[in-house]
Amino acid sequence: MSGPPKDSLAAPARPCVCFVAFTAITAGAGTEQFLVQVLRRAPRDRFELLLVETDYARFERWSTEYVDPLLVGVRRIRLSSSRRSVEPDRLLLLASRSRFLYLISAVGLLLARPGIFRAERRRNAAALGPIQNADLVYLIRNEDARWVLPQGSRALVVGSTHCDDLSGGLVSFPALRSSRLLRALFRARSRGRSGRIDSYHVTQPVFWERRLRRGRHDALIPLGVDTDLFTPGINGRESGPTRFLFVGSLDPMKGTDVLLEAWGQLDHAGMELHLAGTGPLRSQVEQRAARDSRIHYHGILPSVELAAVYRSCDVFLFPSRFETLGLVALEALSSGLYVVASDTVRGVFDEFERRGSLEYVPPTAEALRARIQALVERPPDRSSTARAARHARMVEAYDWSVVSRQLFAWFEALLSERADVPGR
Repeated sequence: MSGPPKDSLAAPARPCVCFVAFTAITAGAGTEQFLVQVLRRAPRDRFELLLVETDYARFERWSTEYVDPLLVGVRRIRLSSSRRSVEPDRLLLLASRSRFLYLISAVGLLLARPGIFRAERRRNAAALGPIQNADLVYLIRNEDARWVLPQGSRALVVGSTHCDDLSGGLVSFPALRSSRLLRALFRARSRGRSGRIDSYHVTQPVFWERRLRRGRHDALIPLGVDTDLFTPGINGRESGPTRFLFVGSLDPMKGTDVLLEAWGQLDHAGMELHLAGTGPLRSQVEQRAARDSRIHYHGILPSVELAAVYRSCDVFLFPSRFETLGLVALEALSSGLYVVASDTVRGVFDEFERRGSLEYVPPTAEALRARIQALVERPPDRSSTARAARHARMVEAYDWSVVSRQLFAWFEALLSERADVPGR
């Protein structure tokens, strides 16, 4: 008696999930951390994994020797990117200080964008082939849907709020809300830049409430933190100078200029400012550190050394003018620090405000100076008990293993309900 056909005994093919980054993974910033942490914890027995990265990185925090072992089993494709010479969002951010320049920049980039997309597709035509077989494509930058997806691709396309809060820019730039023309422009930009996206991964509750672009199967899944690495340590810091910490890109978008201005207005001896990162304002930071013995600049640190700096500090300063990720704030909370965040990100970390672990302040030098002064005179609870409590909440709800599990469970639901997704 003959058995079943040989093909029927084969295990069913695993669906292929393709993550598309707009940078080199070795950049090691927020989006790259998300990709590495999620992929290293992915259920590889249920999914084939493909990572598309580019050659673009303003700077590199990670070495290939660090990254490669974490991504064993993940197929990787490297594309050439024009973003080495064109950074549209950063240009728009700087121009936003003038409504006229902002309008001119936005219109110019909208007109240039189709040509940029066509050039990207031509430059990478050969390398884009493997994406054709993906069952689900996850985008770090939603606008990349217009050029990275092969013609005729039937993949489900998932956008995200890593680089786009889905508000069309109106939430991020409150000063522009009064202009009806700019409101219409950014509504069009929000709808037009995303191409054919089926669903969105929304990372923050505030983005969920204010988004203009919506898919039928959107999911609110927060970002995470490596709670094994970012820990409070054994002992608290209940005495000594109050140590403030800033981690991130040293540029105006992250509020580094506001922080330096605020610090310059303080002459209290019982405080220290520690900074880690690099960027356009690095030389200013180095010059200030050379003149002020209270300022300690650490440069770019490997993950283990960075975690040690977090543990050695008391208050994390997060004066960012615009933020969609805020992973550094999660790292600080996991390390047991109290956080002072710009109120431009109000709604992102409200849970921690309610728990007394975080407060919002206006992103001005005067407001930040006042809060630093107050926290020096009356420091937040720096005991090991308070730090452990902040860390415990991160382990419970924000560890990367929790995030990865939720994300891939959502992917499975999307693929199983494929027929219900619009346009499929």
